[in-house]
Amino acid sequence: MVGRGKDVEKFLKAVFILATKGNLPVQYKAHKLRGEYAGYWECHLESDWLLVYTLTSETVFVARTGTHSDLFE
Repeated sequence: MVGRGKDVEKFLKAVFILATKGNLPVQYKAHKLRGEYAGYWECHLESDWLLVYTLTSETVFVARTGTHSDLFE
């Protein structure tokens, strides 16, 4: 997404918040996913820039990042 002109600081900030607090503020619209991504969460870094991730007590695992069409079509 950096190659598309996205601000990598938004990505790093979200991962930092997840690593330090375990959940994101409401403006990220974080929610659990279903289907092939069951067990993962998705949040919005921007309106059409998503982060798919999962958490353990020690690790933030970033599965994918991209637009809605990158990830789900």
